[in-house]
Amino acid sequence: RTALTADDALPETREIASSDATTVEALAMRTGISGDQAQELIDRLRNDRAAIEEAARIKAAGG
Repeated sequence: RTALTADDALPETREIASSDATTVEALAMRTGISGDQAQELIDRLRNDRAAIEEAARIKAAGG
């Protein structure tokens, strides 16, 4: 398998629309967190896609 990076995993725009349900649900499904948790991370970390992905994976692992 090829390792995915944050650039592969989220939309290619620099901005992440916190109101974009597709983005929120995609993050939740991909990382195993709830939609509410995904929304909270996007709201808190704004446009830092790498940080959002990392935080989601940590949260999914129980962190």
